[in-house]
Amino acid sequence: MIKNKKLLLLSAVTLAVIIAASVVVNLRAPKTVIEKGLLFPVLAGQINAINKIQIKGHEETVTLLKKAGQWIVEESDGYPALFDKVRRTVISISELKVAATRTSSPAMYPRLGVEGPEVAGSASVLITLENNEGKEVAALIVGKQRHSKSADKNPGLYVRRPGDKPSLLVEGTLDITARMSDWFENTILDIPSSTIREIATRHADGNSVRITRDDRAQEDFRLEDIPQGQKVVTRIILNRMGTLLENMNVSRARAAGNFTFPEDRQVTTVRDFNGMGVTITSTEIDNIAYTRFHFDYDPDMAIAESAADVAGDGSAQDGATAEPVDFAAQVSRLNATLSDWVYTIPEFKYEILAKRMEDLVKPGSPDDPVNVNEEIKLFTPEIPSDQ
Repeated sequence: MIKNKKLLLLSAVTLAVIIAASVVVNLRAPKTVIEKGLLFPVLAGQINAINKIQIKGHEETVTLLKKAGQWIVEESDGYPALFDKVRRTVISISELKVAATRTSSPAMYPRLGVEGPEVAGSASVLITLENNEGKEVAALIVGKQRHSKSADKNPGLYVRRPGDKPSLLVEGTLDITARMSDWFENTILDIPSSTIREIATRHADGNSVRITRDDRAQEDFRLEDIPQGQKVVTRIILNRMGTLLENMNVSRARAAGNFTFPEDRQVTTVRDFNGMGVTITSTEIDNIAYTRFHFDYDPDMAIAESAADVAGDGSAQDGATAEPVDFAAQVSRLNATLSDWVYTIPEFKYEILAKRMEDLVKPGSPDDPVNVNEEIKLFTPEIPSDQ
């Protein structure tokens, strides 16, 4: 009798192990090991014929079109896309090789990330490629990467063809998102604060702010036209304003002809020590900051670098003379590239453009000594109490 009970218990344990193993096999092991062939064998011969790529995510869609040999972002009014990245994406898709089939159960798709972007909470993307005849050449739901501890295994990811039940493990890599800013050059300017001479903003109601430096050696910016009985809140704010054009990243672009700035816009003028100027028109609509840039050059406004500045620059080798910069040509290139577009910029950059005099001053005398501890306290985040 005891032997029978042990036999029954052993059978139950064995059955449980078999069931658990079958689930793992369904997810990780191939149902059918197949020959490693190209996922889209036709695509390799049509790479140059592809002229439309659509990438759908759960919340965003990006459409890339090829016009006159240039890739553009349709949702950004034809803003130039990253040509090399788009081409590399097409080539990478053409090189995907099928390694094995995986689960055909829709309930298991989320484990591999191949459920499709239409499913709530999905991180997968659907990419579709069309040729210049408008015919679909390839379509693919891109899921999670296959992570392997084995060094001899090629990079892989899980995918599924739209409409097909079986998911696939393929060899290859894809860097694909439906985030628009991933498909164009989003750092449009990087002008260091050390070169900035003046930043002046005029608001629609006449309120104005102007910060200046006399020369490159002057470390801190100075706030001009301070109202009587007021002093600067902190020099840290002014110096942060000087970083306005450093790492200017944008998330969207629109053709200037398709955008109208409201009357309550700000106009900011930035001028550097080289005579270059930037006029920035800005506004905020529905918590989104929009800007337009226009560049100019006035050689009479340039302030020559001192011998000490040149010696300390470090950009030229000993005994070598640095090549002079053609600022007029640089301005022409910037206007040709940027001035016909309205850009969406980060909130912290827009806050600089939106600064008003009352944001920068407080009661006091400009001659009052600087309280360094007060400045540090102002920009030190509070640490929550454990109590």
